[in-house]
Amino acid sequence: MNNRGVNIVHSHNTSAQLFTALAAPAGTTLVTTEHNTDNRRRHLRLLRPLDIRLYRRYKAIACCSEAVASSLLNYLGPEFADRTSVIENGIDLSTYSAAASGTPAASNETDILMVAAFRPQKDHLTALRALPLLPSETTLSFAGEGSTRPQIEAEVRRLGLEKRVRFLGPVSNVAERLQAAGIALLSTHYEGLSLSSIEAMASGTPLVASDVSGVREVCGGAALLFPEGDAEALAAILADLLKDPALRRQTADRCRKRAARFDIRTTTQAYLDLYTRLLQAPEIVR
Repeated sequence: MNNRGVNIVHSHNTSAQLFTALAAPAGTTLVTTEHNTDNRRRHLRLLRPLDIRLYRRYKAIACCSEAVASSLLNYLGPEFADRTSVIENGIDLSTYSAAASGTPAASNETDILMVAAFRPQKDHLTALRALPLLPSETTLSFAGEGSTRPQIEAEVRRLGLEKRVRFLGPVSNVAERLQAAGIALLSTHYEGLSLSSIEAMASGTPLVASDVSGVREVCGGAALLFPEGDAEALAAILADLLKDPALRRQTADRCRKRAARFDIRTTTQAYLDLYTRLLQAPEIVR
């Protein structure tokens, strides 16, 4: 314990990581969580030496998936292996299981729902370009907000899909929205560990997702995966699900079973175990 009564400070994301490393009092054990397989900093060579100095301040680096840990170590180098571990993110499964146990009054089997912030990491364009290849009664709903929404809205107008695409904005009732949709979709360029995909799987809705690192490790063998950016392949999978109720049920069952692995109680216990090890022997971080 330092002179301010703090044993451990745990940071997330770049600005908090930097501020914590600079401002934490001497004697404080620093922990950080890495959430993604890529970020803009890693493409700027001049920042790598600064990042190495930053991460050296941390006694423990928890990565939310094996893919995130591998990409971080490839970037920082092997000297960080001993302080890096994997603690998978989790959700409150009961929230989504409760939603899946009932039948929503306004369910729509021809509606495809994508819950994702509008930012360059997410591939809303591929989802949008798959829609004209599907039956005309199929609709696409986007839940979320962000900087790339105007670009997607412009593409909707260009393709003449105004009557088939809905922008829901930020939503608070994600579980109910997922339950009411016919298919859940995650079209993305990369992920660390996507909570929205776990939420979709837990809700009892069949999930279709991009076959990229950080997704296949979470959803592989349960969700139906399509090649990144391939609108035609995505449309083919969606068409199969739309016309085949048995395939939807089978996919939803596999997804629900897979989601059970990502219980927030497991995540919480893993972090408590890490803090305990650090407090008992600060030099041991695994």
